[in-house]
Amino acid sequence: MPRAEEHADWASVLEADRDEEIVVKALSGPGRGSQVLAGTAATLPAEAPFTGPYLVEPRLVAEDIDRKLYVAGGEVRGLLKPSTLTHPHVTSGEPFTPDEELVDLALAAGRVLGVHLFGADVLHTPGGPVVIDVNAFPGYRGVDGAPGLVAAHLREHAA
Repeated sequence: MPRAEEHADWASVLEADRDEEIVVKALSGPGRGSQVLAGTAATLPAEAPFTGPYLVEPRLVAEDIDRKLYVAGGEVRGLLKPSTLTHPHVTSGEPFTPDEELVDLALAAGRVLGVHLFGADVLHTPGGPVVIDVNAFPGYRGVDGAPGLVAAHLREHAA
């Protein structure tokens, strides 16, 4: 994951930005890219666009596509969606089969966080894939066979 700093208020977000492009996220909220902004101190709004506290990360050089990985136990499925930094949120995505590197990355994120039903947002950067967000309650919308995957994992986990 990119290095991140927590800021209690919007003024400290603007003070911490030293001309580098950053991504600012609400630490909690509805998700779906609605509480995420990118910019510099000169381009971010002077007033808080959403309620803090805030998570501030450097903006990574990456494709304009988010790889959404949906995990149910050891199963990982993927959807490609346009980045919410540059496009409006969409509920649909293009299904894709994650390669071994992405599967390993998603499963490792789950192990670190102690979760087994989750979503992980990944960007492809020049240095390789980077997890930029983990979603504890992903909708699994558009994921082929998601209800069966989740149900099978819950049965296995309960046993």
